[in-house]
Amino acid sequence: MAAPAGETAYPPELPAFLRQSKTERHNKYVDLERAQRNRLLAGSQTPPSAVASTTPAAASPPASQWHRITNDPAVAERNRYMNVEPYAANRVKLNVAEGMCDYINASPITLGKRRYIATQGPKNTSVSHFYRMLQEQTGEKAVVVMLTQTHEAGREKCFQYYPLVAEESPMVLQPDTTEVKGTEEEKQAPLGEQSNGTSPSASHDLATLDQSNPRIIHCSAGVGRSGTFIALDYLLSLLHSGALDHLTTADSDPVAETVDLMRQQRMMMVQGEPQFNFIYDVLREQFLARLAGGGDGGVRGRGDAVGGADG
Repeated sequence: MAAPAGETAYPPELPAFLRQSKTERHNKYVDLERAQRNRLLAGSQTPPSAVASTTPAAASPPASQWHRITNDPAVAERNRYMNVEPYAANRVKLNVAEGMCDYINASPITLGKRRYIATQGPKNTSVSHFYRMLQEQTGEKAVVVMLTQTHEAGREKCFQYYPLVAEESPMVLQPDTTEVKGTEEEKQAPLGEQSNGTSPSASHDLATLDQSNPRIIHCSAGVGRSGTFIALDYLLSLLHSGALDHLTTADSDPVAETVDLMRQQRMMMVQGEPQFNFIYDVLREQFLARLAGGGDGGVRGRGDAVGGADG
């Protein structure tokens, strides 16, 4: 069958979902947006009596799996953007003392055997929460993927939570004094030192880390670029393993299915149609490179295409 006017003709060996027209991909994105609006609407209709708490002692399961924690000043202060929050039923909870706020804007994401934590770029007031999460959720070595600059277009996107060069003196986290109920818990944590006082070398062991150890992925809001990166990391692993080779009909579309699954775990993941199309473009390039016996299909150097939006 000839390709529609203005569309590229692709070899038949290419999986059907990678040969879809722009219109077909657009319609799928519209469906994803509709499903997301329905989830957010369902969450907003949760009865006030079912509001989940951010204190361990009072926590109870929300009435809707799409419910968000609202009307809590401690939560609002920790969010970078007022419209991007984790679902109450699927959020990372900090291990804090009874009566303290356990909230951080972060969501565990599971795709197959791969585990991630998608989170917002730390604020200057939440750096201690970010490192507490790293300590509690990861193993001896943590992988953090930062997908934003600290400032873009004159606006802060992420607080600089790390030393710029290895030779710098260790950073010391400011005491965490943002806990609720008038209780302060002051802790200082030096960054850039190991427990024996020596500076860590550049990590060249990352490829050997246990895949069950969640990767910490963040941009600014923790949904747009973060969602695109997570989707590509997972789908490229399937592509290179040959798991996508047998998809001969467009009825099975792992891109749309993966984005929908991520959005069920954190709102707005892959925040915009250009990012949605970018996933198809990269997978198509990689698959064509495999057919030609080539290398990485040009995926390196295309990082700017994943940008846009705050996320």
